[in-house]
Amino acid sequence: LAEAGQKKAHVARAAMQGARMSVVKDIDEVRSYVKHIMKTADPSIDVTKIDVKIENEFDEIPILKSIIIPQKVIVTYDHPIFSGILGFAPTIRLEKSYIYEKWDNAVFFDVL
Repeated sequence: LAEAGQKKAHVARAAMQGARMSVVKDIDEVRSYVKHIMKTADPSIDVTKIDVKIENEFDEIPILKSIIIPQKVIVTYDHPIFSGILGFAPTIRLEKSYIYEKWDNAVFFDVL
């Protein structure tokens, strides 16, 4: 569980950095950057178990989307509890999300 706590800190840092980058980069660049951050922080992390999602709360309201660009980045990592037997390995899902908002030339950061 201590190792899962360390991984949770890596997930939180990667989500924060990914949220900052999501305002100016596309989803593929953000995904590879988040995976790079986590792999650099801990080489034992399996990048295939990292999931990165980006949501924009104002996608359905075009006029607000043109003024406010809130990008919610959700990073999840399925941390194995121990090595599995016969291919079964129970995992703990570690998840963190951050929102980074850009209003014209000013940037505000909100943590969820």
